[in-house]
Amino acid sequence: MASDKNLKLNNFNGINVEDADTYISPENCVDCSNIVLNNPYGTINADVGMSKLNSVAYSSSIIAIHQLPKHNWTNGTEDVFCFVNGTWTYGWPIYPWTAWTAIDGNSFQPFGSKYNSTSDIFIICDSTNHKIIKTDIKFNTYEAYGSSGSGVGQFSSPVDAYYDASTEFIYVCDYGNKRIVKTKIDGSGWETYGTVGSGTGEFNSTYSIYYDSDTEFIYISDDQNNRIVKTKIDGTGWDTLALGFRPSKFYYDSSSEYFYICSSASNLIRRIKFDGSGSNTHSPGTINPIACFYDSENDYLYYTDIQGSADNIGRITWDTKDVTTFGTGGSGEDQFSQPTSITLYNNYIYIGDWQNNRMIRFHISEFDS
Repeated sequence: MASDKNLKLNNFNGINVEDADTYISPENCVDCSNIVLNNPYGTINADVGMSKLNSVAYSSSIIAIHQLPKHNWTNGTEDVFCFVNGTWTYGWPIYPWTAWTAIDGNSFQPFGSKYNSTSDIFIICDSTNHKIIKTDIKFNTYEAYGSSGSGVGQFSSPVDAYYDASTEFIYVCDYGNKRIVKTKIDGSGWETYGTVGSGTGEFNSTYSIYYDSDTEFIYISDDQNNRIVKTKIDGTGWDTLALGFRPSKFYYDSSSEYFYICSSASNLIRRIKFDGSGSNTHSPGTINPIACFYDSENDYLYYTDIQGSADNIGRITWDTKDVTTFGTGGSGEDQFSQPTSITLYNNYIYIGDWQNNRMIRFHISEFDS
């Protein structure tokens, strides 16, 4: 269940805020008392109302709204109005720290999570319950697949997954079974590849995964073999990038072709291309990074840092290596216990807070407060 402690917007004359692509023009908006408006951050509760507006006329019975063109607001704030506590104000309200401990009544332990914004699909790897979960950015829907084992439809601690929106296939790191899995959420199209070992077609702890739909190549972090593997699901095109350290999770930036590879074992993050070129390392010796997400627009790398009582989320300006951190170890607000996955979407960070059995959302402004 979501917990939003600090945000309390008055009702918007009965308007519910849900869908991400509803736009209203002066021509078709006279009495807007029952219109669903745009909200990229998701509905919190029934008394929330907000929209991107450039003019508003308000009375007790009629709200007339002139909607801005899509994505045409200045700096995300100057041309935005919100009805807050009975007053129209400028700027988006920032949702506070939010924790989900269940999805549609189902508890989970998220070791891996990735979001596909094109399809609004969040894939979560529930490593303890040996299943993958398909949900949305609001964590309202719930589909799950898998059980413990090594056969068809079974996983042994799945730790990372990638969703291909064009085919609806999910590519999974089946950590305990030393293999990768291709499947849909209903189990159809099930395929596996890999056995235990260090040679061709072999893995020793699959830890992170990326699927390139253009080439059909899959990239896998082969943790205890100190390498990144490139292969298709049938094993063709097998190739490796030797690293000299144990890779945890990685983020692949397809525009630059750089991998950002975390290593909690070696206390570093390395940026490198698959051919070995462009290697650049952040290694202060004081971090235990396990997962990361690269914001190419601002040149920020966000990462999860496993420090026990000092678990935190870090942000690096990659070129200068300036570091800012947020949070500490624990189970309360602004705290983490084994944060093992990270996603950035619409200026919000989503964290798989593994040992606390929850997904976390907080705004990137926390790094500047």
